[in-house]
Formats: sequence, C-alpha cells, structure tokens
Amino acid sequence: MNRARVDWTWPVHPLLAAAYPVVFLFAANAADQVTLEPLWGPLFQAVATAGVLFAVLFRVLRDRWRAGLLTTLLVTLFYWYGHVWNVIGAWLGGQLPFVVLWAAIALVGVVVILRAGDWVGQIRKPARTELARVLAEESEKYLPRAVPMAVKLAGRYHGRYAYDLVTAAVLAAPAEVRRRLATSPDRDQRRLAFDADLSQDRLDLDALAGLAAQESDALIRHRAAQEAYERAVDGGHRPALRRLGTARSAGVRALGLTGLRQLGSEEDAVAALNDPAPLVRAIAREAARRSGIDVVEHYRSAEPSPGSVAGLAEVGSDREGPVLLALLDHPSGAIRAAAVRALGRLGTVPVELVLPLLRDPAPAVVREAAVFLSPFGRRLPAALPWELLGDGRPEVRRAGYRLLQARDLVTRFRAAVRLAVDTDARNADRGRLDALRLAHRPGAVRHGYETPEPAIAEMRALVETYRGALGPAGDRLAELLDRPR
Repeated sequence: MNRARVDWTWPVHPLLAAAYPVVFLFAANAADQVTLEPLWGPLFQAVATAGVLFAVLFRVLRDRWRAGLLTTLLVTLFYWYGHVWNVIGAWLGGQLPFVVLWAAIALVGVVVILRAGDWVGQIRKPARTELARVLAEESEKYLPRAVPMAVKLAGRYHGRYAYDLVTAAVLAAPAEVRRRLATSPDRDQRRLAFDADLSQDRLDLDALAGLAAQESDALIRHRAAQEAYERAVDGGHRPALRRLGTARSAGVRALGLTGLRQLGSEEDAVAALNDPAPLVRAIAREAARRSGIDVVEHYRSAEPSPGSVAGLAEVGSDREGPVLLALLDHPSGAIRAAAVRALGRLGTVPVELVLPLLRDPAPAVVREAAVFLSPFGRRLPAALPWELLGDGRPEVRRAGYRLLQARDLVTRFRAAVRLAVDTDARNADRGRLDALRLAHRPGAVRHGYETPEPAIAEMRALVETYRGALGPAGDRLAELLDRPR
C-alpha cells in the first residue's frame, strides 16, 4: 500500500531573516555603490551562518519547524540588538539592564517554541494510548474522524504513529466501514480506503474501471486507471478497456484506447476520432491510418462537433477553409467557436468574415474571435475596439480590451483604466491589475523607446478623471505615476 505523501516543505524564514539586514543595509547605501560585488560576501556569510545554525538545531530537535523558529528567533535577536538599544537604551541607564531584558526575551521565546510542539511526552503518550483504544473498540464511530487528522499529521516527526495506527485500523475494518470511507466526500478518507483495498486486492477489474471512469480525485482516478489498464491488457479484457475509453478524464480515455490497440481492437480506437481531447484524437488517428481509413475525408464528412472540427484543422490543409467557413453559421455556439479556432490554426480566413463574430451570442465564439483577430490589429477599424469596450455584454468588452493590447502604452493604459471601472467583477479585476502593472514603471524602455513625459502626464490626467470610481486603486496609480523617475 502506498505510504502517506512525503512533506518536502522546509522553512526558509531563517535564511530570509538572516539576509534581510544585509540587503537592507546595502539598499540604504545603494547610491554609493557601483556594482553588486560588495553585497555577495556579507550576504553569503549571513545566510550560511543561519543555515549552519538551523542544521545543528534540526539535528538536535529532529523537527524542522521548531528548528526553523528557533533559528529565526536567535538570528533576529542577534541582528536587532543594536537597533533596539539605540531606541530604548537611554531609558534603561546602562547596558546591563538591557542585556538582562534581551536574555529574558530569548529565554521566553526558546521555552515557548520548545514546549508548544507535539513532542511533549506527557501529552503524546496518553493521546496515542487513547487513539489506539477507540480505534480498536469503536472503529466504526471514530475511524472516519481519525483519518483526516492522521493524514495531515503523517509528515510530522511524531505524527507517523497516528497514521500507521489509522492505516492498520482501515485494513482491519469491516466492509461497511471501508465502504463508508470509500464513498466519503472527504478526499483523504477515499484515498486511504482505496490504498487499503488495493493493497489487499479487494478491488476487482470492474471496480477499478468504475473508479477510473467516475472518481473526482485525480490521484485515485489515475492510479485506478493504471491498475485496470494493466490487468485488462494482461487478461485480454476488452469491456473494461472500453469503459476506460468512455471515462470523463481524457488521460483515462487515452489509456483505454491504448490498451484496446494493444489487444488488436483498432476499430474501437477509431471510434474516438471525434473526441474533444487532442491526445485521444491522435491515438484514434494512428489506429485509423493502420486500418486504412482516410482521416481527412472522415473529418470532412463527419457530423460537426467540436472534436471533429478541431481534428480537421489538425490534419487538413488550407483547402479545408470552405468547410470550416460554412460552420461559422452553425446553430451551435460550441461548433462556431471550434470553427473560428480551426480557421485561426489554418490561417486562411479573411479577417472581414470574423469581425461579425465579435458580437456573437455565444461568449465562447466572442472569445475565439478576439483571439483570432488579435494579431491583425492594424487591419481593424481604429474605433472598433473602443466600441466593443463600451458594449453591454462583459464578454464583448473583454474582446475589445484584448484587441487593444497591441497598441502603444498610453492606449493600453487608457483601456485598462476603462476596464478597471467595469461593472463586471472579472473585467474590473483584470483592468486594475493591468493598470497597476503599466503604471509601475512608465518611464522604462518599452518596445525599443522610452515613454515620453507628455504620455505620462496624459496617464496622470486619465487617473484623475476616473479616480473616484477606481477607489484605492486610483490612489495607488496616482502614487506610482507621481514617483520621480
């Protein structure tokens, strides 16, 4: 059975605490520096010292988090001694009272860090005994509650005991308890039940295929799919592979088709030529070629679907343009969107035919039309993006904003500010973030030229116009644009 996931996270705050004073001192004197060379030596010494101290404490305590907290505490006390003395030293009247105060702070910090952990034997031993008792006597009641706790503690130094105890209880639990765990909405409970059943060979091929086809957790789904695939291929069980081939996950479907091809059932793989997933279509096309099927002709004559339209673009040439153009008037928005995407891949459609789709009723079509037209900004009417940005539908306004991204800095900033006051929350968030990004360094060199001061003044005026509607973002934008450059 798979063990609990290993926790590879480690505290980095001791190194950051050691680096901060050196970097701060260098930054405060940056005007007197020509290169970064004076920074590296002291920075390396400070970080290396903190790293050695952390390694020693970790060796002694066998707990990375407690060792990290102690290291940060000691490093902070070391570097901040002089700063605090400069502030309160005159009140204390001498160094001795301050040294006593500093030592008391260090002692309290060390005691709190050492005693606040889970290693205290007086607490840990009774807790272990009680956990073992309730799992042995009332597993049906307490096991579902203990599983999430055990999984989360498994990566800790003393938490492994609880995980091993709960795992043993799951292995020995009655079938009804395991079934409740396996169908629980909690992902950790389902994973532990799956591990237990798989290790004891309690899952037959049909159960594994069912998990692979329907399980929402990716880890269980793909492990079940891999196990079902191997058993089905070894046993020549095509129905199980066909069930994998109809799963919700594209990866599971690809695994099922691969197994069917290994068993010689090329016709089952060919049936997935119109699958919405590119990987599955690629496997199906290889099976079709081996079966002598003309894939291009298949896609031309197939009933339109997002998968068949995408497949035609993947294997066709610019001669498929008329077929795809005809689909721009299809009643299904998903098919119209797929047709626009396919035409963009082939690069054969006139821009004028896609322009009306910027106001298509389907949001997906509007998005794909904007993506298609973005590289052709110079061929579009200059006022069109601004008209779209004032449309009543949020997806159309997003399309207009996308089309303005190829313009100069001031135009992009104006569009971002306009979008930042949009009534749609998603549009407003994107506009605020883009406006802040553009205003962060407006005087920097962009696209081979330096933004002139008049352009920055225009950006300031624009912020003042919308400042009330922008709220705190308006104040921040004004602050960024007023900074000296």
